[in-house]
Amino acid sequence: MRIISSLFMFVVLSAALAAEPVTGTITFLEGSVEIIRNDRIITQPEAGIGFTIRMFDTIETGSGGYAEIELNTPTQGTLIKVKPGTAFYFEGTPEKSSFTRTVIQMLRGILEFKVEKLTQRETLSVQTDTALMAVRGTEFHVDMAQDRSVLVTVSEGRVEVKTKSKSRDVVPGTAALIDKDAGVSTAGVSVDNIASYREQWLKNRLDALRINASFSIRQHAALWDKQFPKLEAAMKELNRHEQIFKRWEPIIASTADKPALSQVIKDKQAISHGLLALRSILPTVERIFYTLAALEDVYRNGYANENFKRSRYADAKDFYRSFKSQEARVRMLLGRARYLVQIFRAMDNSIGGMNNAPDIIGTIPRL
Repeated sequence: MRIISSLFMFVVLSAALAAEPVTGTITFLEGSVEIIRNDRIITQPEAGIGFTIRMFDTIETGSGGYAEIELNTPTQGTLIKVKPGTAFYFEGTPEKSSFTRTVIQMLRGILEFKVEKLTQRETLSVQTDTALMAVRGTEFHVDMAQDRSVLVTVSEGRVEVKTKSKSRDVVPGTAALIDKDAGVSTAGVSVDNIASYREQWLKNRLDALRINASFSIRQHAALWDKQFPKLEAAMKELNRHEQIFKRWEPIIASTADKPALSQVIKDKQAISHGLLALRSILPTVERIFYTLAALEDVYRNGYANENFKRSRYADAKDFYRSFKSQEARVRMLLGRARYLVQIFRAMDNSIGGMNNAPDIIGTIPRL
């Protein structure tokens, strides 16, 4: 039986229970920009220039919104430009880890990056439904269309695009196109023409989607009705242990001392079943939710007017009437779910689960 010294365990606990690091700062914004933290939607003026972004915060821009975020992890000086109609959040290793891994979970929209050169002990990647974009020091763009296909273009440096079955390097002069089924193709595009190429690609994807807009909305509405109750059930189970989470919230914020090791183990065992269910369903539900939010833009622009067949909803109007009535509650519920995953990760790390890869959802493509 391995014996762990008290001193070593103290060091592990202290490092694991440090507050989640500040990931970045909003340096510029205009229009509608909101931050979802835990079960709270933070709006302007609080979510203004100088606002600090933390792991698991969800950043959302409205149709006329735009923001620039300067990161301090994995390395200072990295800039993210958040275009209108975009939503994403950060995952990463705990503060003071020897290896810094940052994953940007992209839910919808357009992100542009200028990444400072990373060290050998730092990684930065962008995760979508179907691909993981791993970068070093580079300048690149990720465009996600309403049908969730993805375009990756590079102005400088190199991006490795990985799907379940393929890996492609994207460099200046090429673009990677990933369809909603994880198929990958490449195309030639000069750096000078990247902006116009991206604009035309998005237009082409939207034109194709408009033809079958009603079908796509009906299909995702059915998925929503099937999958969202599973998330609600997982959260209901976890709410039975609210006192445990309340005990850990000040620990995560570094305003309370860590519990005894025996208490950590007891707390983790109590919530493990619910967290397993939550971690299984959360990526699916959040992707469906933000896909429906993107498809709403298509519907509002006069498409998807056909009646639904074999559906509990008469048409897109009927569905979005229901969807909009619960939208704010769902966004807060998703934020709360991510926060509970964050607490569970702290518990896991504090009893020796600390590893260089973040023990969190979504770091492996769910294809």
